[in-house]
Amino acid sequence: MHDFHLGTISTTPAAASALAAAAIEPATLLARHQAGDWGSVDEAARRANEVAAQSGHLVVSVYPLEDGPTVLVVTAADRSATQLLLATEEPMYEVSTREGYALWSTSYDQEDNALILVEEQYTGPILASLFSARVLDLGTGTGRYALRLAQRGADVVALDESSAMLAIARQAAQRAGVTIDFRQQMLEADLPYASEQFDLVIAALVLCHIADLPHVIHEVYRVLQPSGHFLITDFHPAVIAEGWRTQFARAGITYLLPTAHHTRDTYLAALRQAGFTVRSVHEVRVRDVPDGYLRPVLVERHGDTPFCFVILAAKTAASVDYTTSLWNAG
Repeated sequence: MHDFHLGTISTTPAAASALAAAAIEPATLLARHQAGDWGSVDEAARRANEVAAQSGHLVVSVYPLEDGPTVLVVTAADRSATQLLLATEEPMYEVSTREGYALWSTSYDQEDNALILVEEQYTGPILASLFSARVLDLGTGTGRYALRLAQRGADVVALDESSAMLAIARQAAQRAGVTIDFRQQMLEADLPYASEQFDLVIAALVLCHIADLPHVIHEVYRVLQPSGHFLITDFHPAVIAEGWRTQFARAGITYLLPTAHHTRDTYLAALRQAGFTVRSVHEVRVRDVPDGYLRPVLVERHGDTPFCFVILAAKTAASVDYTTSLWNAG
């Protein structure tokens, strides 16, 4: 029995009609929901609900009605309200970055993520060419870069705001037999390290969630050793400007995470103002994402819009900026 609060209870007209037709009282589903009987959710959603019920995140149960539609029961993160609605009503919920990644953590590594697929085509060769004895993985998530670099012998520190993501990363490191210093840290706060501690910092698919981009980049510059490198991958600002969001679906619900409205020039200007020399900018268009990862209608509408970019910057005294924009030709 989880016994979390349900708050104010409401039922959409469509759900009320379906429940009446099935002769099921809303209270019956609410009791199952509150007791931790999440209905027909998959294993990832079940684990997410267990985390959510204990940690104050959105809780979702899924109850298919016999010979009828599926009813969702959704309790808000702050426990102020619970709603019963049909899955066909296509519910969408705004969640914080921390809440969103906590819910996403149970399935993040099992999903086909177009951004990860695209960025890793470029980061693999880049990382192979860089000296990286001591690495800071900023926004490590489930630890995919931290694990790879630790397996190559690097001393890795990995930070993330999400305790749920870090729990997954720690389990992965234990299975891989590597030692990584995982720490929970607000990414917009000052980095808890003295200057010139790392020769490589990675920020993979995380800065799009950061409002104060210049501060984070200045902190990265501070903790990098001279001649160190900063590798950034991110959701491209151009496609964000066209309304795309960081999001994921679970049990019939789409979760929308906050996405900052930076521009391509914002990233480059912040790097240069901090003192970095920008070495390269790889940009991949929507149409260059392999088939099957994005809906065809999105490719048709936004094909020439940049979808992802990979930036390599160096902490160097050189006065010349070697920035190049390298487009994937498909």
